[in-house]
Amino acid sequence: MSAKTIYNHSTNLSGRSWYASDGGQVGIEPLPPTPSPVVADKENFETRDQMLIRTLNTFPDEFYSGLENSFKEKILGMIKRLGYIIKCLSIEEGLRNYQRSLEPRACEMINYSFKRARNFRVIPIPKSLVASGSRPWHKLTSISYWLYNGPQKWKPIGSEERPIAFKEEGKIVVLHDTVTSSRQKNRNRLANARRIEDEETEKTIVYTGRPGTKEKAIEQVNWMLQSELKKEEKLRRGLTCNEDGYLLTYIVNDLSSSNPLQEERVLHDLEGFLPDTINGKRVYVKPLYFVEAIDRKTISNQTRINRQGLEILGAFESSDPLVQVALTHLESGSLLPEEALFYRILIAKQLNLGEVIHCKSNNSRTSVGTALSMTLQGWLNLEIPLDPDHPHNVLSNPHFQEIYRENLIGGLPVTHQAHALKEKDPIPGFDSLTQNPTVLRLLPDAHIEPAILSLITPA
Repeated sequence: MSAKTIYNHSTNLSGRSWYASDGGQVGIEPLPPTPSPVVADKENFETRDQMLIRTLNTFPDEFYSGLENSFKEKILGMIKRLGYIIKCLSIEEGLRNYQRSLEPRACEMINYSFKRARNFRVIPIPKSLVASGSRPWHKLTSISYWLYNGPQKWKPIGSEERPIAFKEEGKIVVLHDTVTSSRQKNRNRLANARRIEDEETEKTIVYTGRPGTKEKAIEQVNWMLQSELKKEEKLRRGLTCNEDGYLLTYIVNDLSSSNPLQEERVLHDLEGFLPDTINGKRVYVKPLYFVEAIDRKTISNQTRINRQGLEILGAFESSDPLVQVALTHLESGSLLPEEALFYRILIAKQLNLGEVIHCKSNNSRTSVGTALSMTLQGWLNLEIPLDPDHPHNVLSNPHFQEIYRENLIGGLPVTHQAHALKEKDPIPGFDSLTQNPTVLRLLPDAHIEPAILSLITPA
């Protein structure tokens, strides 16, 4: 099967970027930016580059070590250190010069996390709805909210933490609304994490972010708790409350092809009561971990992990026929990756469990999964019934595929954020993504012919 082209070109209208897709379109609309904070006591840098270099030199262990993560990088680093030491005839001077040689790469790496990110709205306008004269764009629209966990403050050794500010185009810019990027190799926080909300129901559709360490898993749980507690009880996803306390139950779908054993251990150890209370009540956390390597058929331990998670899911009391038929299909073990992922997403929505979808870097493959969750949510909003015996048949429905395509394109701002690109720059990764067999099966068959983009403004 050959690759499919999922978009041709874009234009801009009132801050929105519109991507054409075989007669349909998707609008990506940045939300209004948060005003730059006004602070009197801040750490001022003359330029952005000065800020990055000072950060590197003040915290070398945190940032430089990320440049030598692989075995090959470690060996090359040892050889280069030795070369600098011999050249300088001094161990101290040689090591200092070696570190200076890493500055450009290190600055480039952390620069991705030292920039503002805008929340954004995704407005799918599939061809089938345009042709029908129907305009239910609001039922398909979603909003992505970043987890602003990037560097925003400076803490010199022996001093208190202060906001970071630097000069840019003659103005003082106070760093805020930053997101830890997956391009920052050595990081102890969730990367490219966002919460996607359904504009129609105002409920969370899905969270992203890879909880691969204890610190990241706890960060994700606290973020989910804070986000859901801000909502009315009927709008909360995955969070329930009774006289005994809060219970946060959520499904984690790992779409990466790396060894999942570490994340399995982290989430297993996470289950239980959190040390801190909320509103005087204890909080019990129950994550359910699944693996679906969408760029491979299966990976080591995937079958075992998914079987264990399925046993826990099967213990949930539910008379919902869609949940029962979804469990039956999952137990069969004969599903394609997108079908298994679809059923776990469907169960999470029907049981009102939380959803987390991630891959290694929370960019392209994550967008494949979040687009599926967003599309199913829109389908349910449109009140289009699913096949009662084989709900996954909807994945081959051309109208469902059109909406999926628009939502997949709607993940572009994540890729731009991760790669520190401007919206007009090329979109990295999407050509290879549309050669992925899983993605190809989810996209409409029709190729997109180059055409002049005609704008459709939602009502």
